Amino acid sequence: ISLGAGANTLFSTPDVKWGFGGLAIEANVGKWLTPSTGIRFGYRGIDNSFKVKSGYTTMIDNGSGDWDAMHYAHADFLWNISNALSGYKETRFWDVVPYATAGWLGFKSPYYKVLNGDNREVEDEWTVGGGILNKFRLSDRVGLYIDLSVLSTRHEVLAISPRASVNHIFAYVPAATAGITFNLGRTNWDRYSSVAPKPVVLPFTEADYKALQDKVKALEIDKKGLAEELEAAKNFKPEPGGIKTGGKK
Repeated sequence: ISLGAGANTLFSTPDVKWGFGGLAIEANVGKWLTPSTGIRFGYRGIDNSFKVKSGYTTMIDNGSGDWDAMHYAHADFLWNISNALSGYKETRFWDVVPYATAGWLGFKSPYYKVLNGDNREVEDEWTVGGGILNKFRLSDRVGLYIDLSVLSTRHEVLAISPRASVNHIFAYVPAATAGITFNLGRTNWDRYSSVAPKPVVLPFTEADYKALQDKVKALEIDKKGLAEELEAAKNFKPEPGGIKTGGKK
C-alpha cells in the first residue's frame, strides 16, 4: 500500500511551454507476483488548472478563480528491473521499477474557457502511459518512493476543436509524485538454493532390503538343488532283470 503527493502537469503544444498544473495526490494497492513482476491498482488526482492559448493548451492558470479536478483511476503492470538484471536482494536500498499503466482519465470543471469564449464541458477519456517507480528501502515494512510518469490521451479530453494538425491528436499528462510505502504480509522471497529438498521416502528399509537379498540367495540354492535332482532322474537307468522287491517269485 502506498500513499503520496506531487504535481500534475498538462502538455499539448508544440512550443513545449511548461508550468505547474496542480496538486497530485495518489493511493495505490499492489502485489508482487514474483521478485521481478507485480500489479498495482490506484487513483491519482486532484487539481490540474490550465487554459487554452492560440488553440493549444498550456499549464497556465485560467485566472477565473475556478479550478479543474483531474481524476485518474488506473491499473499498472510493474517490472522490477533491479531484481530482473541483478538478482533478488532483500536488503537492496534502491530498486528501479519501470511500469505500464492504463485507466480512465477525467477532468471536471465548473467553468471552462476556450479560445472563442464558448463554454464547453471537458470530456473523459481512456488513457495509457508509462513511468518509472524508484523504491527506497527503509525497513522490512516501510519504504519511500519517487514516481515519474506520463499519460497519453486523446485530444478531446481538453474539449479543444478543431485540431491544428494530425500531430496534435494526443494530449499528455506528466506527473511527479513522492510518498511512503507500507509492506503487508510477507516481506521477502525464498531463494531457490535455500529451500531444503523434500525427504525421499523409500518403500522399505536397508534391513528389509538385506533380508530380501538373503531370500533370493536361498531360492537360488533351492533352485540349484532341484535342478541337480531333475538331472539325476533323467540319467537314472534300472538294473537288468527288472526291479527286485521284498516278496517271493
